[in-house]
Amino acid sequence: MSNLGTSKELPKNEVSKDTSTNDLPPSQEIFATPTNEHFLTKYSYHDLNYLEHEIRLVHVFKKPGSDLIHGNLLPPQKLADISGKYHTISYCAGSAKNTRPMILQGLEFNVFANLDCALQETLAYWSTTKYSEDDCILWIDQICINQHKYVKGWNAFYDLLECPWWSRAWIRQEFACSQTAVFLYHKEARDFSELSWLQAICHSDLVTNPHHPEKFFPELSPSRSELKNEMKTLTNRHYRTLETCHVARFLLLQKTLLGNGPIECNMDFKKLVLDARHSKATDPRDKIFSLLGLAHPGYNITPNYSKSNTLSHVLIDSAVKIILFEGDLSILLHAPQLAKAPSCQLPSWVPDWTSSTVSTLSVFGHSENFPLASITTQIRRDAIGSIRFGRSTDGGQNTVLIVKALRFGILETFCKELPSFGGKRFILDGGGRPQCRNEAELGDEIWLLMGTSCPYVLRSTEKGYKLISEVVAIDGQSPQSPFERERHRMRTGLEVLEEISII
Repeated sequence: MSNLGTSKELPKNEVSKDTSTNDLPPSQEIFATPTNEHFLTKYSYHDLNYLEHEIRLVHVFKKPGSDLIHGNLLPPQKLADISGKYHTISYCAGSAKNTRPMILQGLEFNVFANLDCALQETLAYWSTTKYSEDDCILWIDQICINQHKYVKGWNAFYDLLECPWWSRAWIRQEFACSQTAVFLYHKEARDFSELSWLQAICHSDLVTNPHHPEKFFPELSPSRSELKNEMKTLTNRHYRTLETCHVARFLLLQKTLLGNGPIECNMDFKKLVLDARHSKATDPRDKIFSLLGLAHPGYNITPNYSKSNTLSHVLIDSAVKIILFEGDLSILLHAPQLAKAPSCQLPSWVPDWTSSTVSTLSVFGHSENFPLASITTQIRRDAIGSIRFGRSTDGGQNTVLIVKALRFGILETFCKELPSFGGKRFILDGGGRPQCRNEAELGDEIWLLMGTSCPYVLRSTEKGYKLISEVVAIDGQSPQSPFERERHRMRTGLEVLEEISII
């Protein structure tokens, strides 16, 4: 099989003049195809036998006295039987609203204007080659693919994603650590190595954009209203399976990176549990324990399903062991991000890894969780001898985080001069305008904690401090720079640090 590419610049008189869709984001034009309602009422594509790897080909030619491209679809053929006997054509499709007619099966068929130009050039070139006495047999996506199988194809994809297997907590470790993974589905068996197409679809923009009938099939006639209804159903399924698609994308990529199942994994446990937050488990503790086989053994978290080891105990114990193993307080970034379930009594510094609700905060106008400074070797050195754990007044073991810290200021008034981007912006008693989460209130305090990469908002209570928010920006810039002087003084003993309790 060879490729007759037409990637050279098209003649200026053949280049599409229609720029009505040029300003649209590319995703809104994905799979948009010229409308061919009349053709489809007169001609039906023959179904392909996918088990036999059949494809459609088209014989294209010119008739004397006609400027139009003519084409006849050939009967479906096995790929193995016609290897090397046809050519493919590569072209830039352009807008589905800018079309030219050709004659296909004796009927008028609208093709992309750029495809018409490409075919004209291909046939002109064909007449000059050693193939000139042979029929020009091509595979062309717009012609050889039954574009109106779109709905059926996407429904099959959503059927696969709606299988409950993807959502279960334990499958992550089982799949990733398996030496041989074979998918069994509808009496079909496929080795994982054969599923690159599924990984590609899950990574593409196609799954992150809803199905808009007017984008894919413009100017549908009233008789095709059932297709519009089917497309609306597809849109509903799109939203239902979006989270599962993200899960499938992560699992397939993770398996690709791990290969045939390592004997020992060394992954960041925080990353694992964050990615698995939406997984389903009969016992919520499984959202922690089911990932231990993928995590670095240094975390030393041991599964314990005893009745006394409640979910709260599991989350607290996991947080303590994460801090002890990693040697810093980077875990604190996740505590205010993950909404805690009312039934789960947790200290303010402990993240609820089982929560499916994330509190996002826009920073500098970007709707993302802002990646604050990475944990450096110096920050880990700061944490040595600065962190310990204690019992709460009600006897809860390791429920109090005790850390050396420096108070930087109090949130004195609201700042109205700068945008808050979904959070709150304050003015400190000593100057400075920090941006925080909505949970922060006037009177809360900003502290620099040893072993952290950014300042935190704490709230004073009778029993200790509660963690409220990280400081995501101050005076319109990243929170690290304004505090470098104070951090240096903290490290060199020029500042008197307090040992505070965070409950």
